[in-house]
Amino acid sequence: MTGRNSFIKSGVRAVNGLAIVIKDMDIQTISDFDVQALIDNELSPGRRSQVLEMLKENGDLQRRYQALLDQGDLLKLWWALGERK
Repeated sequence: MTGRNSFIKSGVRAVNGLAIVIKDMDIQTISDFDVQALIDNELSPGRRSQVLEMLKENGDLQRRYQALLDQGDLLKLWWALGERK
């Protein structure tokens, strides 16, 4: 079946910074805060699994995740260099 029902059945869409995931009529959203909390290890085990699953399926989320990791690395380097002075 095509049209709206195929979208509702399964898919990952990015809307205004949220990944909206639809699987078998179950709608989940993954926000930027979820991605940040994943990096900071602040998600419950269940939510962590959901976010990791969506990371596998969504290129936008993967890029945001990597950008946040890179930013953290740069901040650690900046902080370490500042401590030497």
